[in-house]
Amino acid sequence: SSNDVAARTRKNRETVLPYVRRLEDEVIGGPITQCRYEHLKVLREWVGAGPHKATTKTQYLLNIRSLFTGLIKNRRFKHQLDSEVVRHELRNFPTPTKDDQTRSSTPLNVEELRRGFGLLREISRPEVSAYMALLFLTGMRSAELADTNNWKLVDDQANEAHLTVFSSKNAKTRDVMLARCPMTIEIIKGLQPV
Repeated sequence: SSNDVAARTRKNRETVLPYVRRLEDEVIGGPITQCRYEHLKVLREWVGAGPHKATTKTQYLLNIRSLFTGLIKNRRFKHQLDSEVVRHELRNFPTPTKDDQTRSSTPLNVEELRRGFGLLREISRPEVSAYMALLFLTGMRSAELADTNNWKLVDDQANEAHLTVFSSKNAKTRDVMLARCPMTIEIIKGLQPV
């Protein structure tokens, strides 16, 4: 309900209030509406130096960005601050990753590849077999490959064969390069809608 959303929003903002108050008192010397972009760097450093885990710090930055974005929309800042600057200066902290100790981090040897492709050929539905082979060969995400409207095969003499994948989230494209492997290209052509 709207009361739950309001309560969560209030709680989220209360978690970052000490950082905002400290910024007002120690750096700006006035209300948060006098904040400049260089003050955002100080704010990010303070959150980063806090005793919390990286994911919690990132949540704090998200809450602070939300607060600043609301103030920007309501034109509360005396100085030129825009959402893009806020997003950049208060960007997320990288989440530390543990070294992958699973077998998935080791390359497959020739025998494992033969066995894997042999198992794929044994699947009774050829479209499933082709789909799984392409996931393996291209490294594409399964949702990307499943949506045939989301990618296009580029295989002409002027370009190296590749798939152009369209991102609906950010309206950008990325290329998945394909080795000059006729099998991969034929599988992809077979999966494309007619």
